[in-house]
Amino acid sequence: FLGSRASPMRRMGPKRLVPSPLAVTDLSVDYLVVSHNHYDHLCEDTLRAIVNKAEVRVVTTLGLKPLFRRLGFSDIVELDWYQQLEIEGLKFTALPAYHFSGRSLWDTDQTLWASFAIEGPEGRVFFAGDTGYGPEFRRIGELTGPYDLALVPIGAYGPPSVFAAVHATPEEAVKIGEDLQAKHLVGMHWGTIRLTTEPFWEPRARFLDTASDTRRHVLGIGETRSFK
Repeated sequence: FLGSRASPMRRMGPKRLVPSPLAVTDLSVDYLVVSHNHYDHLCEDTLRAIVNKAEVRVVTTLGLKPLFRRLGFSDIVELDWYQQLEIEGLKFTALPAYHFSGRSLWDTDQTLWASFAIEGPEGRVFFAGDTGYGPEFRRIGELTGPYDLALVPIGAYGPPSVFAAVHATPEEAVKIGEDLQAKHLVGMHWGTIRLTTEPFWEPRARFLDTASDTRRHVLGIGETRSFK
């Protein structure tokens, strides 16, 4: 998400509060891994601006191919949970997540949402997408773990009475990493737009303060870091 608003409307809806460190045109994209179709994850302005669409392979969930075709992409692979794609030395596996989908009032849960495992010569990465916490992560860890790195969502959880089923708290994000047997955790899905009621900077502190043997990291906007 590199757009100005997570919304179908240009003048209304959650606004980006932290400037993007780069423009889409600064990127040469090889693969797009898209977990679901919510506006803060699938931003049409961002995707339209990708200049090398003919060379990009999109890996996404069931039901999203028509949207990507409309945006100018042609090489699109839809995966169901536990389906895999192996290409060019990489393996992508779509995995369960506790969430939902929809871009309007009329298409709720008409397309799939997922987390993803990405495996290559340099290691194994888990991308949680957007998710609440539940027992399926222990099963994922048993079947597909361990992971070198897991990208886990730590924000948009307040109030828990509303969002507990679909957005993990920072403590639950750490538990996801433990269930996955991940060596490193990177907190994501926070600090860019305001979707919910928790204090804006709270997710970072709670994520880093949670007692765990799993190493936790929160990257600065635009930061590059190596993990070993």
